[in-house]
Amino acid sequence: MSTRLNLDLKDKELYKAVKIRAVQEGTTVREIVTQVLQQRLEGRKVRPVNRLAVTRLNEIREKIFGERVLPGDAADLIRETREEQSGRL
Repeated sequence: MSTRLNLDLKDKELYKAVKIRAVQEGTTVREIVTQVLQQRLEGRKVRPVNRLAVTRLNEIREKIFGERVLPGDAADLIRETREEQSGRL
């Protein structure tokens, strides 16, 4: 049984940021809000990462990039990608 919660966000930029994060993570706004609420109630600040997740991430990275090293700072690449994606919305 599910319970409905209507959340009126006055901050459109906050909703946009949550929606972008959901798309980036391949999830839904509902799932992100649920996770944040659960973490808040449990007093956790970050989601735990398990060994399987790290192993899988390394496999994906190896498959995509192989031995190549990308030029530049990762933070700059992330920032540029976010700006591009924000422009598309």
